[in-house]
Amino acid sequence: MSAQSRVAVRYADALMSIAKEQNTLDAIRDNMEDIHDTISGSRELKTLLKSPIVPSEKKQNILDALFAEKVNPVVKNLLALLCDKDRTEVLDAIAVSYIEKYRNLNGIQKAIVVTAIELDEEMRADFVNKVKEISGKDKVELTSLVDSSIIGGYILTVDDREIDASISSKFRALRRELVA
Repeated sequence: MSAQSRVAVRYADALMSIAKEQNTLDAIRDNMEDIHDTISGSRELKTLLKSPIVPSEKKQNILDALFAEKVNPVVKNLLALLCDKDRTEVLDAIAVSYIEKYRNLNGIQKAIVVTAIELDEEMRADFVNKVKEISGKDKVELTSLVDSSIIGGYILTVDDREIDASISSKFRALRRELVA
């Protein structure tokens, strides 16, 4: 684990502790998801937060413009603290760490399924049940992605485990067999 990761985990731990005390775990999780989505969706923001050239005051103004009106006061204080300590480069890692800790605390398993077509409710329920079976957890946060290049079947990712039951992977395996 890098030094930056350790710092992010420490901040996330402190944030989790305060959220438990104030009974704001869900609200802060929502804020952290919004922050993560915003940062990961903007290369410019990511670069700005990591830049040692951009003054902390300017970073604070940008973060305030983006988040101040819609985040919990605890998160607003965290943003100000990170700017004061010139640690804004770890903001996204803090958000990711907090979200992971929240999921662990609440027994939520995150999973991603890639299919060639949009999932209907029945297929979605089947994947949720499959993830519950694999993980042993009762709650599942399933992200569904569509990628027509897999032709058919699915690719299911649960933690570090990937189940590739796509037609395209079967074609690749068959091609390797025929060439060998």
